[in-house]
Amino acid sequence: MITSKIKSQRTIFRYMSTNSSMLKRWSQPIVESNGDYDAETFLEDSKLPLYKYQNDLPWLPVPSLENTAERFLPTALPLVETKEEENSLRQAVSVFPEQAKYLQQRLEARASTTSSWLQLWWNTMGYLQLRDPVVINISYFFNLPEDSSLIRNSKNDKTLCFKRGASLLKAAWEYRQLVCSGDLPQEKIGKQQTPLCSVGFKYLFHSCRIPKPNQDSYRLYDPSVFTHATVACGGQFFEVPLVDEEGCVYSLASLEESLLECHQQATQKETIEIGYLTTSNRDQCARARSELVRLGGAAMEKALTKVESGMLLLCLDSHVKPSSLKQCAKLYWHGDKKTSNRWYDKVIQLVVTGNGQLGYVGEHALLDGMPAVGFCQYLLKSTYGRMKSVEEEESTVTSSSKPLINNIFDPVLCMLDDSDTQMLQKLVDEAKNDFDELVDSNELEFLRFQNYGKNFIKKAGFSPDAYIQMAIQLATFRLFGKQVATYESSQVRKFLHGRTETTRSISPASNAFCKAMGPRPNDPRQSKPIKLQMLRDATDSHTSFTRLASDGQGVDRHLLALSILAENGEKLPSLLSHPLHARSKLWRVSTSTLPGMSPGFGPVCDTGVGIGYDIKDDSCVFTVTSLKKHGWTDTLCHHLEESLIEMKDLTWNQDGALPTSKL
Repeated sequence: MITSKIKSQRTIFRYMSTNSSMLKRWSQPIVESNGDYDAETFLEDSKLPLYKYQNDLPWLPVPSLENTAERFLPTALPLVETKEEENSLRQAVSVFPEQAKYLQQRLEARASTTSSWLQLWWNTMGYLQLRDPVVINISYFFNLPEDSSLIRNSKNDKTLCFKRGASLLKAAWEYRQLVCSGDLPQEKIGKQQTPLCSVGFKYLFHSCRIPKPNQDSYRLYDPSVFTHATVACGGQFFEVPLVDEEGCVYSLASLEESLLECHQQATQKETIEIGYLTTSNRDQCARARSELVRLGGAAMEKALTKVESGMLLLCLDSHVKPSSLKQCAKLYWHGDKKTSNRWYDKVIQLVVTGNGQLGYVGEHALLDGMPAVGFCQYLLKSTYGRMKSVEEEESTVTSSSKPLINNIFDPVLCMLDDSDTQMLQKLVDEAKNDFDELVDSNELEFLRFQNYGKNFIKKAGFSPDAYIQMAIQLATFRLFGKQVATYESSQVRKFLHGRTETTRSISPASNAFCKAMGPRPNDPRQSKPIKLQMLRDATDSHTSFTRLASDGQGVDRHLLALSILAENGEKLPSLLSHPLHARSKLWRVSTSTLPGMSPGFGPVCDTGVGIGYDIKDDSCVFTVTSLKKHGWTDTLCHHLEESLIEMKDLTWNQDGALPTSKL
């Protein structure tokens, strides 16, 4: 659907890309967001395609106490450790609807007065108030494919990085124009073409997280005023204009020349690598930002605004040429101690390597991954060869003059005296040392499983996502020796200002499947037909919970809200203080998938693993992360591979044929 949208809007994109003055000016050039979507609805115009159905979207429902209790119990039972614990859990669940009535009344009252009873809590408590470094802990990345038009023609071209960078800026500008004008059609899903909430799109371009004590904020910059991209190269940051004084977008060749100049300037002069100041604990980042402003005054404030207000941050890692997707993943996740070309508070960072590889790094606080998917799909369609051909063949108005680039921090740093320079360098060195320790304490493994993918899984009669989730369950069961709480992110964007809900991947059915398969491959205690039926039961159970979650009828967000609404000194419902409630939301396995993006992210707890996966037609890709001290990532990839092979073996009949597909 998104691909056809791209094709149908190509002409509009080309027309709009020539003039930024088509965008309506905001009443103020900078909007400060504290995480409340309702406060920025003035930026949404229901007359425009992107927000056409926004006012018609239903509000996030409040699940009933009875349904939440009924749905919670099966996801917690596989985690019980004693019979006494099971009995106390069942008792706590049985009395929960009565005990939680007063909290439910408060939640229903809140839900009647706001677009989403969850969004402000989730945006602030779940993200902006977290004090961990955003890099590794909160940000996510996509491991994106090569540009075949460049790789085929420019194998030994030292300008490969800058060619791809230029085409990305050009394509990003086009997509930015459509988003910022509101002309991007609102997304729809399913046979009924259900519209999805567009709130996340307005935080995509020209926006940045701002570190502050206790709770960060977001700054949104008027795209009719700010028309540049920020470029990082050699640890330095440059302002690169994307349109000339007449509002015409610069040509591909002009942008490529500008990126080469950024590289040349960066190699001629060493500087203080200020980007490291975005890698620390958030309170430390806030103190570092205040110190920057204290040392550099108004000029430093202006420089920070230049970095933060760019359309996006293009990171030119021209000195790094990764030879594997694992090396790429580590580079995108945290730089792999090879680069300081990052500003981790920027919502979009596009990383381009010396051999033309591309990664997307996303800040997560006010938007999830799906708005980024459409953007990345557009980038991947807009290859360098295609962009160049369009400029040559179409009468597109572009500016052939060269953009005047600006080294953002250099003039300010040159004004500092020796004492202030040393003080700033010490601040950066401390942040870098802490960051290096953080990087060293984590590990990543990449698995490309090429035996089969979604085509085979569908032919075997399974939902691809549910099937892979059960492979993850079996692999982690063998890693940990038991089932542990598992999180899969499901979007609830069919509701106004909806973000995500948890699909709980463990159930009595998945527990039975894992035990039947056993701690090692080819456990003989159960026959293949029984194991196959257990796999079907487990995938069916997972699919059912996924549907409930996407309908706003999961359990985790509801239980969270009730916990928040309990006032100091009030006695909590026994379920909310039960050990199984805490254990069932200690996400030792955190999972997520986005189509064609090969996503990756860090574990959400110290005793857990992060698993990003991408189910392709005939292969599957997994990016697995955890703390290095556990040594889990390589072992888990081994278990994933053997689980997928063993599960495929279950689906074959004795005559070697697949069972008839139900799908």
